[in-house]
Amino acid sequence: MDLNRYALFIDVAETKNFTKSGVRMGYTQSGVSHVLKSMEAELGFPLFMRNKYGVTLTPEAERILPIVQELLDVNRKLDQVADSLKQKKEGHLTIATLASISHNWLPEILSVFVKENPTITLELVEGNPKVLCSLVTEKKADIAFISKTSLTDDMEWIPLYEDPLLALLPDSFDARGMANFPIADFEGKPFLLPAKDVYTDLPDLLVSHNVHVNVVCTAQEDLSLMHMVANGLGFTIMPQLSVLDMKYPLNYLPLKPNLTRELGIAYPKNEHLSAAATRFLEITQGILLNVKY
Repeated sequence: MDLNRYALFIDVAETKNFTKSGVRMGYTQSGVSHVLKSMEAELGFPLFMRNKYGVTLTPEAERILPIVQELLDVNRKLDQVADSLKQKKEGHLTIATLASISHNWLPEILSVFVKENPTITLELVEGNPKVLCSLVTEKKADIAFISKTSLTDDMEWIPLYEDPLLALLPDSFDARGMANFPIADFEGKPFLLPAKDVYTDLPDLLVSHNVHVNVVCTAQEDLSLMHMVANGLGFTIMPQLSVLDMKYPLNYLPLKPNLTRELGIAYPKNEHLSAAATRFLEITQGILLNVKY
């Protein structure tokens, strides 16, 4: 479809003069006549009538004028969207993420993404769930890796992975013969609690199982909690991704009953992911299909 001739048709309808439209659109007068005659032959009816003042639209041309204008408007919008997507494709992608995901998932995901999209610059921002959610809602990050319990009403959600929760036990605790750790056994034990904005639903989890712990300390960082457990300060609960490749003198066991946190990608509600973010998500989903810990 040659949209240039439709644009010329619209312009002649406006100027009512072949010569003037030719100058505006880059055609000679004979070129304008040739293009419009070709269009008339294809449509099967004349487009313009000559008079002493120039040219006017035929009744048939009057009928198609708004349709042609709409066609050009749609094409213009298509070009605008395509340009916008191209800029995002060749631009910048900001990813907000939990540290455990940054350590365990993102090296492989980013390696694949960068090889495929070398023109896109990436920025990783690590933080606690509260900070990550703020980055998304304030549109300072394109997407965020968070747990579903952190999700707010102004965010969309794409689930990715169920991350098992584990009991972290001091090395001095005799865990021989134990395949799992009943959550009820935390009752009365010294407990190291992640700060409220780090793992927001752990206190509710304990309450829902009617478990009362003796909170010795709270901490922001997973590593700090691991150090404290390793030094015999108490017990804690931590997601599996946080303890992978851990090199501390402590034990960990699955909880009983089995409990998980749902991890996924969040982005602003009622917003469409950019082409870059969409491809990043596709790569992430493909890689996580084969994840086994």
